[in-house]
Amino acid sequence: LGLGLGLGLGLGLALAIVEGGATMQNGQSPASARSMAMASVSPARSRASRSSLSMHCAEEEFMTNALSVVVLGASGDLAKKKTYPALYDLFVNDLLPRHVTICGYARSHKTIEEFRARIGEKLAGGTDAEKAEFLSRCEYAPKPEPKPRPKPTKP
Repeated sequence: LGLGLGLGLGLGLALAIVEGGATMQNGQSPASARSMAMASVSPARSRASRSSLSMHCAEEEFMTNALSVVVLGASGDLAKKKTYPALYDLFVNDLLPRHVTICGYARSHKTIEEFRARIGEKLAGGTDAEKAEFLSRCEYAPKPEPKPRPKPTKP
């Protein structure tokens, strides 16, 4: 399953996942699924309407197969304030499978503990157990240090 992920737009991920399947299992068009996603993921909507989207997503292939999300620039401000909180919201509302792996990549050299503490600061809602479970699904890989090049020798 190939998913186009628009992670910089907050709800872009939810829309991309809903549209990710080539055909919707219930015959819904991608446009109506997008409308449903926008209505259901909005904070102003009730828990019941979110539940209907959760049930719809539960039928999708990505909820039962392996799913990895790669976040480029994962140590940056946008990732901390928007991308990871949006992913967490999807996770808490059962719009991402519990087995998801979120791989962050950035130039900053941080330990996994430092990285998780940084992104955990902005995660709102859910229980402490859900937050801990989400953070345990987040991995981090910094850009490798460049290897020093040997100086050319003069003949």
